[in-house]
Amino acid sequence: MADTMETMPVADQYESVDYKNNIVLECSDEIACVLPKKLASFCSKLAEVIQIQDEANGEVQVPLADIKSETINRIFIFLKHHEASWPPKLEISRPLKLSLKETMNGTWDYNTYYLNVLLNNGDVTSCDNIFLVLKATQYLDCEPLMQLACASVANVVREVKSEQDFCDLFQVKEPFTKEEVDKLYEDYEYRDSKK
Repeated sequence: MADTMETMPVADQYESVDYKNNIVLECSDEIACVLPKKLASFCSKLAEVIQIQDEANGEVQVPLADIKSETINRIFIFLKHHEASWPPKLEISRPLKLSLKETMNGTWDYNTYYLNVLLNNGDVTSCDNIFLVLKATQYLDCEPLMQLACASVANVVREVKSEQDFCDLFQVKEPFTKEEVDKLYEDYEYRDSKK
């Protein structure tokens, strides 16, 4: 990630955490990230936890069994940048009619967050970070970042030029068999308008 972006503090010892103003996210990689309550409240699920714990005057420690600290830090960067003007006004059409570059070029969300944080300095051959952030924002219910992550997936898919590139991008080792394709059409019949 770019050196100029602030990273989320971690807690070596829970006793040192100011629980009046922060919560602790216990990540799956056993790193405890300290997130200011103001930023945490931008995620609906964390806002609910904070409200319950504040009413009980308790310390807020949230276990995140499937989310690593690196992913939480990627979310923190977005939340921190938009802290003063939450929720951010992202100009993203649904469905994505133009590329993110055409839609958002010149904005921090595209030039810094999408290219450097989600795509590892513009590397469109890997969208692992996008999927990790998408999964985490769905769980934490952070609508603006979830919207950007979904648009990022759509944008990367738009850039795929061949079936092999698509398989490489999504780490598909072998093409689907006819039986697997038929099963997908059967399971998702409502999506197949050409069958």
